Amino acid sequence: MLPPGVNFTVFLTVFLAPISPFFTRKSQQMSNLRLTLTDKNLIGLPLARDRPYIARDTDLGGFFVVVGKTSKTFTIQADLHGEDGARTTIRMAVGEVGSINSREARSRAKALIGRIGKGEDPRPPKAKKVKPLPAEIDGAPITSPDGVPTLGEAWRRFRASHLLRKKRAEGTLRGYLSGQRTDLALSERRAERSSSGA
Repeated sequence: MLPPGVNFTVFLTVFLAPISPFFTRKSQQMSNLRLTLTDKNLIGLPLARDRPYIARDTDLGGFFVVVGKTSKTFTIQADLHGEDGARTTIRMAVGEVGSINSREARSRAKALIGRIGKGEDPRPPKAKKVKPLPAEIDGAPITSPDGVPTLGEAWRRFRASHLLRKKRAEGTLRGYLSGQRTDLALSERRAERSSSGA
């Protein structure tokens, strides 16, 4: 008989987990644990030994606890259906076990899953990483007012960062220079034609 107040699933997990590798395949170890996520049941869940495992809630679909080596995290997962019919799976943490109780985590999870069901993405927007342009190239300042390098500045940057740094041969440098001169001459001829033809 089990001691009073101990869930059978938690009992099996805690006391039979050390011998489970002998009876199950590695992929089946602790992967499909399903129980009602209450504070009492979560206390009895052992931390993961090798890799994290999931304990899914039997009452609320998409709500589960990820049990790692050092922590247990309330998590939700749901599909967001876009207007174009595209589906995006959203998985996000609700909170750490111990910092919030299971009732509060369940109410937050219901709210988040409801927002996803209505077509709203509850994740905070990602900040775009913008790499600032250098103020100068090879000691020469960028002269364009909008900060976008001119063709000559871009060439000096490419020459310094790629050709010289990688110690390319002189023939390679001459090839790039002649190609640059040819492109520049062609663009000047096109500009002359368009201005004289107009």
